Amino acid sequence: GLAGMEQDLASGNHYDHARYYRGPTGRFNAPDLLSGSAGDAESWNRYTYARNNPLKYVDPDGNATALAEALAGAFERAGAALQSAGAALNGGGATGVALDTALSSAGGLIGGAGDMFRVGDAVGDAIGSGADGDEMLRAAAADTGRASALALTMAAPFSGVGRTSVADELAAKAGQVHGTLDPIAQAQRTTAVLRSNVGDIVAGGGRDLTPAQRALVARNGDVAARLPGAHAEVTALQRAKLMGATPKALTTTRPFCPTCMKVITDANGKVISRTFAEW
Repeated sequence: GLAGMEQDLASGNHYDHARYYRGPTGRFNAPDLLSGSAGDAESWNRYTYARNNPLKYVDPDGNATALAEALAGAFERAGAALQSAGAALNGGGATGVALDTALSSAGGLIGGAGDMFRVGDAVGDAIGSGADGDEMLRAAAADTGRASALALTMAAPFSGVGRTSVADELAAKAGQVHGTLDPIAQAQRTTAVLRSNVGDIVAGGGRDLTPAQRALVARNGDVAARLPGAHAEVTALQRAKLMGATPKALTTTRPFCPTCMKVITDANGKVISRTFAEW
């Protein structure tokens, strides 16, 4: 339905958790439970959807407008556009590969940053759908990861000096290996690079690295890790453990999920941003 809302087939209305929205009239069938704000005239119109500006705002629960969701969507669209531009410019040769790598990496970082603005969405959706205890726990874990990422991003300007060059170097390498995938695979898969005391370890998530990726990793003199079905971060850390190597820094082409963030911290790593951790 409209903006992700469920549509009631009998009435044609859209269910927005706190109340129903009538598409033909562009109005809710009940007033907003939240009062208006002083100095904000539009907030006192308690039957309108998203301040009468759905191109900029959404209303995820029928009670309040969410600029955060609009920001998240804008970040993700911008990231996808950069990745598509990189793929279009990659006509082969050093210049094409370099442009594709740079734009794909930047697009992945920008698109991933958008997800942290959705903090609270998972729990809100779970409550609205009448989720059971296990689903609520999973939703809480997802939002906890988003909240952590937002806090880490806000604290980033105050973090230590010296890690930027390592983060950029690993991001460029991850982007280069990730750039060998087709655009659809780039949007769905993750490439991780783990720097250890014995060299760099490169891993892919889910289906592992492709033959083309493995060939590039070998040319770079790095180690290609393999662990079918596991996330790229887990695969890289597991290979380091088998090698007896000590992790130093880790970067990925997509944001860490809550599970991987826990794996990193359990391995005594410190999550610095949504895509970078260090030991």
